[in-house]
Amino acid sequence: MLSPDGIDAHYGENATATSGEGGIDADLVTDVIQVGDILVGGAHFGVAHQMDGKFLGNGDYIGLLGLANTLQEAVKPGQPKYPTFVESLVGAGAIASRVFSLYLNEVSSYGSILFGGVDTEKYTGDLMTLNFRPSVLSTGEKLVSYSFMRMEEVSMTLEDGTQTALIESSGPELNVIPDSGTSTWNIPTDVYNTVVNLTGVTVSGSNAVLPCSQISNKTTFTYTFSGKGENKVKLEVPLSSFFIPASRADGKGVVKTGGQDMCLLMVAPSNPSSGIFLMGDPVLRAGYWVFDMDNGQISIAQARLSSTSSNIVAVEAGPHGVMNATHQPSGLAANQTEQVAKTATASVSFSLSTAASAVGQTSGPQSTVLSGVAAGSMLDVTAMMSLTSTLLLSVTFGAFLL
Repeated sequence: MLSPDGIDAHYGENATATSGEGGIDADLVTDVIQVGDILVGGAHFGVAHQMDGKFLGNGDYIGLLGLANTLQEAVKPGQPKYPTFVESLVGAGAIASRVFSLYLNEVSSYGSILFGGVDTEKYTGDLMTLNFRPSVLSTGEKLVSYSFMRMEEVSMTLEDGTQTALIESSGPELNVIPDSGTSTWNIPTDVYNTVVNLTGVTVSGSNAVLPCSQISNKTTFTYTFSGKGENKVKLEVPLSSFFIPASRADGKGVVKTGGQDMCLLMVAPSNPSSGIFLMGDPVLRAGYWVFDMDNGQISIAQARLSSTSSNIVAVEAGPHGVMNATHQPSGLAANQTEQVAKTATASVSFSLSTAASAVGQTSGPQSTVLSGVAAGSMLDVTAMMSLTSTLLLSVTFGAFLL
């Protein structure tokens, strides 16, 4: 047990540490975590013993592996921040820098997350580096503590070549956080209404559906992102990325209308008071995302979907680590001029060793019967995990459709 006072986290409108729409109470513990055949000692996490309200919705509670920096942790007031999972890997010597690369891949294929490095076979073209935008603290100080980017432009090109601007750089700033824990692309209501009209979906309550056979891969979205600086990056996303099979309420199969399987549009209207929108899996699948928390940056390229090859390179600590590892043109790099959130303040001892046998290895994607879970969130993450000879931790996960 690291702290006898544990964790007290509550979430909701105007929430405090003791009230709100819901939350969790947990003990902060230290233990040995095994990933593949690697043992990391001194890792810290919360073990919940009380949950209430609407935390994580009305369904089953699930465990979450957060990969953000320590400033986003929930601890008792006055208690030191504890090392995150990524910081534990650095502290134990498993990786050299607070870097991880995300490759979601297609819904029906393996995806992967790589700690401490980049897989150059998982993207096409060059990686473009953006500086995360800083947030303003209550003290007035600017600090890069969240994965803030600006979604400068989004256009939609229909199968007949007609192009519609959904978001324009001349309009209000639209700041986003790339979030693999979000299954939808969240956008302003007016933009959502335009997408609904152009895709021809039928809206019923909070759901928008379309016969799966009518989804055209020839309709595409083009995104332009920027950070703090001059660099910009474009991604192409097919319309099919925004649809999943619409599961029946009883979990038994897919909803049918007129004998046709129906698919659910994973785009949601949102008007957050913070002005920050969560950009979830439908968009993230189209890109290869390298999060560099040491330097407050993200490097992005178009994903090479269904890639079966791999070339993993380690990212060393220090400025331009990603660019140096991947030998990208210097013009694609960026210099972060804002202060970046540091590592945990708690004093912790780590250890790194090899287990006699590995855990969590599978021979391929597997289908598993899950009760009470929407088709869009069905991920089989029993996973394949390994440590390479260059001290990189790689976790590969599979997914499946009904």
